[in-house]
Amino acid sequence: MRGTVVFVLAAVLLCSLCFAASDTESAQKVAQKAAERLGWPTTTYSSVEDSGIPGSYFLVSADGQAEDSDQYGYVTVLSNDLESAYHLKFITEWLDGQDSSYQGRSASIVTGGKNCNPRGLVKILNQWAVGFFESIFGESDDPDKYCVNEAGVVAFSCGKYMVVAIDTPDDESTGAEYDIASAFYTAAQEEGLCDYGDTLVIMADTSDRTGATGLGQVTRMAQRINEYYGINSYGAYPPFKFSFKDADGSRGNADWYRVDNTLASYNYPNGNVPFGVDAVKKAFAGADMPEDLYLERIVVVFAGDGHQKDNTAKFSNACSWFNDNSYIEVDASQGKRKVYVKNIILLSENRELGGWVHEFGHSMYSRVALPGGWNRISDRYNYDANTAADRQYGEMHHWDLMGSGSHWGPKDGDIPPQMSAFTKVTATWLEYANAAVNTSYVLTPVELMQKGSTVLRLDDPEFPDAEYYYVIEARDSGGYFGAPESGVVISRVWFDQGHHVVNALRAQAAPNLGTASWGQKYIKPTLYSVSGNASMYTNVPGEFRIRMLEAGASPKITIEEFKPANLAGAVAAPTGGGVNGGGNATSTENAMPGTMPDEDLHAYDGQGRHVGMNYQTEEYENQIPGAIASGDLVGAPEWIFVPEGTDVRYEISTYRTQQFLSANPQLAPYAAPQTFDTTLVKFDASGARYEADGGAGSASAGKTVQIKGPADPSLKYQKKQIPGFSANASCPVMPAILLLTVSLALFQGFMRRGAFN
Repeated sequence: MRGTVVFVLAAVLLCSLCFAASDTESAQKVAQKAAERLGWPTTTYSSVEDSGIPGSYFLVSADGQAEDSDQYGYVTVLSNDLESAYHLKFITEWLDGQDSSYQGRSASIVTGGKNCNPRGLVKILNQWAVGFFESIFGESDDPDKYCVNEAGVVAFSCGKYMVVAIDTPDDESTGAEYDIASAFYTAAQEEGLCDYGDTLVIMADTSDRTGATGLGQVTRMAQRINEYYGINSYGAYPPFKFSFKDADGSRGNADWYRVDNTLASYNYPNGNVPFGVDAVKKAFAGADMPEDLYLERIVVVFAGDGHQKDNTAKFSNACSWFNDNSYIEVDASQGKRKVYVKNIILLSENRELGGWVHEFGHSMYSRVALPGGWNRISDRYNYDANTAADRQYGEMHHWDLMGSGSHWGPKDGDIPPQMSAFTKVTATWLEYANAAVNTSYVLTPVELMQKGSTVLRLDDPEFPDAEYYYVIEARDSGGYFGAPESGVVISRVWFDQGHHVVNALRAQAAPNLGTASWGQKYIKPTLYSVSGNASMYTNVPGEFRIRMLEAGASPKITIEEFKPANLAGAVAAPTGGGVNGGGNATSTENAMPGTMPDEDLHAYDGQGRHVGMNYQTEEYENQIPGAIASGDLVGAPEWIFVPEGTDVRYEISTYRTQQFLSANPQLAPYAAPQTFDTTLVKFDASGARYEADGGAGSASAGKTVQIKGPADPSLKYQKKQIPGFSANASCPVMPAILLLTVSLALFQGFMRRGAFN
């Protein structure tokens, strides 16, 4: 296989001889600096006599044996970026590679190891070799005779420069090509061969808290971030183009910038931005910066754990937002310069992939604006409310990266699932298709969709407003960044104070809690069976039901009208209070299920049987015969119905708010009593609906407050009919018909005028 690699790359370099520019001094420095960082000999090979490969390039190797080494890399200079793109394509086709990106730059990557289905020149040469030996020794019965042990190759371009990193070990273990590529990439940026991208990464510590992670680990993380979003967005989102600032360049392993202030001088929760600004100023002090720099985001890696894991930590894993005119002034070698930046992200050196991609999500565009006009993807977990109402997001648990999904995996976030359908729609990667009642649908899992695919949106029949609806999505646990479990997740979207509150609905009876193979708990899909309690979700106040007809890779569901009869219940809607967001860091990555402030509805019958959250087991339990409940919702109304005549007592509990404050005592001054409105609802034997105002109430953290039950004599019931399925079901169709009509008219007009001739 080594001979094949050398043959193909020799062909590439032979072509490059025709286009090579005279700017080779910088390329040679890059090769030497990469070798120094890798601990290799810094001797470069660039002539026919030294390497046996023609072309204008500079090659370094692990043992000084040039292309005969198991590990080597080189940089070559071409005439322009079109030529480098051509040669990358050549490598992809002839070495059985894949078009990809490396740190956001155009790349060709060959995965090393055993490959029994080679393509391109690898396949041709291997078939020729097998045929040659079989012509001499007879036909081989080895089932692996067409398998090859491929080298690992990472080839990428920065404008007219192309870098190739190669690992060709004797055994089947590969992977060093990424370390080689990382060394070349950082050196190329230091020498200015690769310009600044949209995303800059800096590692910064203080004299009283030093960092331990190396820059190589951070560059590998950056590559995984692009892999995640390439798959998650169905290729719709272009790779982040990363740049890295290294405190000592290639001279050693002191990759961290040391800010002047001590860690003790930064105060939680407001220290993130000042520390980020100090890190940027330190990184650019004396740097070659002939003009101002414009960045989409700056990532500052800090030493130790974030506040989410270490309650004494000064910084949170968080993304802070700025407007387009925000900048940091730095003292470059040419004088004062400005670094414009829209997002500053702080991340712990110990945080796994889930934390990184979660915070990057906050820096990305959303078609749905948050209060304040921020068109950014928001959290999908509840954090606080009161004066910062934009922080009441609902809770999507592990079904969304922007919920608890950032923590999914044995190592607290090492295998984050994909974003939920709601988040992908806001990111413009998916679209909604309006669902109809009394209709069946076969669903494609979100993980297997393509850009522009549609997910079901069902109008909320309780509200005559298109912003209130349900999302019905299939999820798949297999494949890249798969969900915790396969099934159908139904989410309720509630619009409150100018933003969306989104909750994944639990199965309506236990078990609605699952356990991963490594022991991590997760909320099961709303529907995960074709029989029993997990086969349907019955919405009493909305008067509809969703049933699973078929499970599997493409589950089938049906949406039906449901006419409640002889049921009575309470609906409790949160109206404010909680933990004021004024003292909290912006967009903090947090939220394991059950750890956020919340107010919950509970019901108990005369025998003490319970419906509601069991805080010890984290199951939502339903012990009252015939009861139907919404399940645990955060920042949205909860409801519990029981058979008419049941002796029932209803309570509101703020137990979780007290637990949150116990874990975060510094936020106690920001706590306020949580308020709510209550409504009592009855359905008679014919299905007629009657409602009564149960009044408002409040509960301080850790308190339980009893509310009126449906049999309370003070209630005044009135017959009521809900709006029904109308807000989303028909309105979007008319604009489409109108658009089609106008388009046809315009087309006919253009044709008459010869516009397309």
